[in-house]
Parts: sequence; C-alpha cells; structure tokens
Amino acid sequence: MIKHIIRCAGISLAAAASLGLLYGACIIRSASIKTLWQAGVVQISFILSSAIALVFVTPLTVWALKPAHSAKWIFPLWFVLAIYCVLVTPRSAFFGLYGTLFLAVIGLISIRVLAHR
Repeated sequence: MIKHIIRCAGISLAAAASLGLLYGACIIRSASIKTLWQAGVVQISFILSSAIALVFVTPLTVWALKPAHSAKWIFPLWFVLAIYCVLVTPRSAFFGLYGTLFLAVIGLISIRVLAHR
C-alpha cells in the first residue's frame, strides 16, 4: 500500500510540476529556462504545484489508480491537459489555471470509472 501511495505521489508531483512550468511559460510567453528562472516562474511553479499535488491531487490519484493497469492512462491525460494549457492560457490565465485543475479531476475520475468497466 505504501509503495502505491509513493508511486501516485510521484506521478502527481511530476505532472503538476511540468504543467505548472508549462503554465508559467504560457503566461510569460517565453520558453527560455533562463528567462523563466530570472522571473521567478520556475521557483513559484514548483512550490505551488508541489503543494497542490501533494494536498489535493495525490489522494485522488491514489483512488483513481487503485487497479495497477490503469496507470497507462496517466500520460494521455497529461497530454490533454498540456494541450489545454497551451491553447487556453494565452487567452485567459484564469481559465487556463482552474480549467486545467478541473480537467485533471474529471480525467482521474474517468480513469477510475474506465478501470472498473
């Protein structure tokens, strides 16, 4: 059980950190790590995404990935969230941030439902 929780925490932390960095790059409109580091985007995105991942997303990920074979759906979910973030965030930062979080919750619930079919 503890291995499952640690694996799910790692998955949610990696996904949240990468999506947070992508969100910051879309807001700043620069893909340069140097520019993002100097603006403080990297530090803030890792701190906030780590907090969000560990407090909110990890329990849902543990619940959604209860069957081990359902982990194959994590990368397609991350890919959909990344595309949504890139397309929506430049138009509206609010909908980019909260829409991505909402879609992540809906996606994890869908993974759980699909795993039990």
